[in-house]
Amino acid sequence: GDLSISDLVHIPGLFDTGTECTINEDEWKVVEQAAQAAIEQVVEMRKNEGNATAESLLELIQPIEDFSVSAREAAPGVIERFRERITARIEELRKSGIDTGDRNALEREVCLFADRADINEEMDRLTSHISQFRQAIESGGEIGKRLEFLAQEFLREVNTTASKANDTAIVTKAVDAKLAVEKIKEQSANIE
Repeated sequence: GDLSISDLVHIPGLFDTGTECTINEDEWKVVEQAAQAAIEQVVEMRKNEGNATAESLLELIQPIEDFSVSAREAAPGVIERFRERITARIEELRKSGIDTGDRNALEREVCLFADRADINEEMDRLTSHISQFRQAIESGGEIGKRLEFLAQEFLREVNTTASKANDTAIVTKAVDAKLAVEKIKEQSANIE
């Protein structure tokens, strides 16, 4: 018939060898030394791996910092290019005989766009997150979850900035930053 594991467990002496294995004090010293050496090697290996991962993460933060710098530098030009585009469009409409209204309406529209396209808050938060990221790596310890959270925040600020700025130069840098964030997420998931 069929035997289950519970049937086998109930058979007396099936798993009992009847001999007790003991080691003497001299043998224990060898086992203890081997175990201690193995533990030290594991600790050293983890330390080296942690240092290599930290270096990798610090390299990955660079495209995000580059994005921050580029976005801040490009921001004033975004508004000026918008003004130029809308002014050129109004001139085209006027030449074709369409009444485009008063000049104040144009200025109001540019001011509204400038307010919507303002990325200073996002850049301030991104700079703060980058600083926290560096501090976490330098402090060591169990930082995996913290780095994952900061990676999510990087992505949020990069996406918001690229969307608000509506500028090809900023969007191009945003792609590089997003790729770096994805790599940071992967690395962070492997850290305690």
